[in-house]
Amino acid sequence: MADGTAARFWTWFAAHEPQIVAAYEAREYERLGEIFEVGMKLAGAGVDWELGPYAHPKRALVLSPSTRAEIPKVQALAAAAPPLEGWRFYAGKPPKDLERLVLHIKDLQIDAERWRYRMTAYNQGEFVDVSLAALAADTPPEGLEQTVCELVVESLIGELKRLDRVGTIDFTVVGSAEELERWLPIQNLRAHLNGALATWN
Repeated sequence: MADGTAARFWTWFAAHEPQIVAAYEAREYERLGEIFEVGMKLAGAGVDWELGPYAHPKRALVLSPSTRAEIPKVQALAAAAPPLEGWRFYAGKPPKDLERLVLHIKDLQIDAERWRYRMTAYNQGEFVDVSLAALAADTPPEGLEQTVCELVVESLIGELKRLDRVGTIDFTVVGSAEELERWLPIQNLRAHLNGALATWN
């Protein structure tokens, strides 16, 4: 990423930071979208944003890559962030510190605590495929299966590692509790993934 791109983006962000904070604290999410629509054009194509609780009590801005190819771009952009009081900046969404594997997508709550998994590693941990499974009662809403599965894996290992090193993520509805028992508990997946992808940096 050219230095000029990062400089223009962070100059814009610093100038609009009071507006961003005011809209965020007032939960004026449409207004936030309007503000960031301008700023993200300065960041360049393929970069998205999210404000979140990742650094509480500080505010957090995540610069999120649309694809694996955009990872270097968001890393360079985050690395160029100025030291702004009360803020922390991330390249990609970091892993979540969850007591239970419950995700919120808009107005939906997805409880994946009873899910299970299988994982296949390739090329000595260069990348992995992940299969997730659950009984019919615990499946994601129709049409959201892929999105939810990606978010579950992302919440465990972070967005960049998921994009860079996880290939296929799929979901299987199993017919019985006995069949589900042949899969591994999802509570083991974070450690299993991080172990398999130990060479990631």
